Amino acid sequence: MRNRLLIGRYRYGKMDRVDCKNYEQIGSALRRMHTYQATGNMEHLVDVANLCLMEYEHSTHPNKHFAAADDGDHVPKSNEGE
Repeated sequence: MRNRLLIGRYRYGKMDRVDCKNYEQIGSALRRMHTYQATGNMEHLVDVANLCLMEYEHSTHPNKHFAAADDGDHVPKSNEGE
C-alpha cells in the first residue's frame, strides 16, 4: 500500500493538493472491491485501502465527522472450513 502511495505521488503529486477533492474515491473503491470479489486479485484490495485513506483525508461528504462508536459491531466469522 505504501509503495502504491509513493508511486502515486510521482504520478499525480502530493496528497495535500487542492484538487484531491475532485476525485470520486468512494465510487472507485466500491468498483474495485467488486472487481476483487469477482477475480480474487488482491491488487484491488490495495487500491481500495488507499482510496479509503484518500477519502478520509479529503472527504467532501456534507456530513463528514468522526464519532467513535461502541465496539459492538464485529465482523462475523466465516463458515468456511466447517
